[in-house]
Amino acid sequence: MRSLYRAGYAWTLERELQEYGTEMVALQEVRWPGTRKWDLEKGAHMYSGRDDGFHRKVAGYYLSRRSMVAVEEFDAISSRIFTYIVSAHAPSEVSEDQEKDKCYDLLQSVFRQNTLT
Repeated sequence: MRSLYRAGYAWTLERELQEYGTEMVALQEVRWPGTRKWDLEKGAHMYSGRDDGFHRKVAGYYLSRRSMVAVEEFDAISSRIFTYIVSAHAPSEVSEDQEKDKCYDLLQSVFRQNTLT
């Protein structure tokens, strides 16, 4: 699947992950707007999307019900980065330098804020 922004793809993904016994997977290019936790039959999607109408650059996770007990909350840093476990959808090489710098600076600040000392 290249994107989850099609009817039924979320359930198809869940079914495939259940078949392989996958408890958690980081997702890129989810393409859903907004930020939310979406409960499904046997797990949940958590994602950090955009609010500007563009369906791209969205990071997320799928977690099984069993793995959900370990997640109390998640923090949407941007449409590219959110934490519980840090998942980042980095810009590609063909992206503008300013976009890459902004993303990596933000990612670096996330690591600084969430590093145990």
